[in-house]
Amino acid sequence: MFGKSLQLAELLAVPTNTSSYSTSQVPSQEIAAAKIQAVETGRDLVQAAPTGFSAVVTQRGTVVEHSVLGARQVLTATVALRRGMTPYDHWGDLPVVLLAVLAVAAGWLRQWRHS
Repeated sequence: MFGKSLQLAELLAVPTNTSSYSTSQVPSQEIAAAKIQAVETGRDLVQAAPTGFSAVVTQRGTVVEHSVLGARQVLTATVALRRGMTPYDHWGDLPVVLLAVLAVAAGWLRQWRHS
């Protein structure tokens, strides 16, 4: 991944359809997942749903506009197009995996010294 020229999206567009859910629980979870994805990628995100929640989420995870569940609605918001890579784009899960390995090794070392 390092040294490669990656073409990253400037804006995330997420189509979704939660027509089989009559409550807001699952559509709300989709908004939560969209917030995480926006922060993770450092991109604004637009979620379009014919029956669930449509939303506009900033790259910091803030929902700036969202629709009402089950209502036809047009959302209007200004989004930023971004370029570049986030630390997650560069490193992925590697830092978390390394910390987990270090924690396990430290636990084994501590157990071995106290045995």
